[in-house]
Amino acid sequence: MAVGLLGTAALGMWSAGLWINTTPSFPIGLYRRVEPGSNAAQGDLVLVCLPREQWLREPRWSLRCPDGARPILKQAAALPGAKVETSVDGVRVDGRLVPNSRPLPTLAPAVTFGHVPAGMFWALSDHSPDSYDSRYFGPLPLPAIRAVVRPLRWQRVFN
Repeated sequence: MAVGLLGTAALGMWSAGLWINTTPSFPIGLYRRVEPGSNAAQGDLVLVCLPREQWLREPRWSLRCPDGARPILKQAAALPGAKVETSVDGVRVDGRLVPNSRPLPTLAPAVTFGHVPAGMFWALSDHSPDSYDSRYFGPLPLPAIRAVVRPLRWQRVFN
């Protein structure tokens, strides 16, 4: 019964435009949907549905996407036309090194570099060096972006 109540509460929050991030890729907390995914700009925080072959490698994701996965919170680090270079130092987007993007020695980085193709984008985290993102599986299709989100800022009510 508790699981059912939690699921109902989570669905209600999603319907209200709220998302709870529980992974270390970005700060844990509440995020609010501010734009549909089709309006994502380079640098926006986005909720992304990984293709089935990607999320199956990460069994901790639960239900939310059309294919049964839960969206993950990432940054739309590079949109079509942006130049992406990967190296042992990390990922560079248009010549700028993305913080915390050095590949982990336990995961093989994707051998992807060059300009992001039309209809694709790079999902990265500049917050956590342990993030599972495009440095390991390459670019994703733009329709995988479900929403643009912003952290929900708590305001202090009492002095």
